[in-house]
Amino acid sequence: MTTTEADRFLKPLQPEGTQMVRNTHPKEPGYTRSDGFSHLGLPEPETFVDGMRIGGLCRGDTKTPEGNAVQFCTDIHAHEFQPGTTRIYLWASSDAPIKPPTA
Repeated sequence: MTTTEADRFLKPLQPEGTQMVRNTHPKEPGYTRSDGFSHLGLPEPETFVDGMRIGGLCRGDTKTPEGNAVQFCTDIHAHEFQPGTTRIYLWASSDAPIKPPTA
């Protein structure tokens, strides 16, 4: 999406008084994880430095409807991979135990 649209999407997901930061500790190119984005044909966002912004939130961190809709802590990566075009990666996780489905 355009970077302007991405910024508009991300604003209500940022806790008040915070801002997204640069990726100062990137993973090596080729890094993958089993629950990542490589199965979609995308490089993992943790490998980018240029144009990458990182943030995140958990339920209750914002008072916006969008933030209140968050069910799990969510890592947010916004990568401006070409001028004016940004890809947003959302990765949600939970520390709560997940029971396997009944057989």
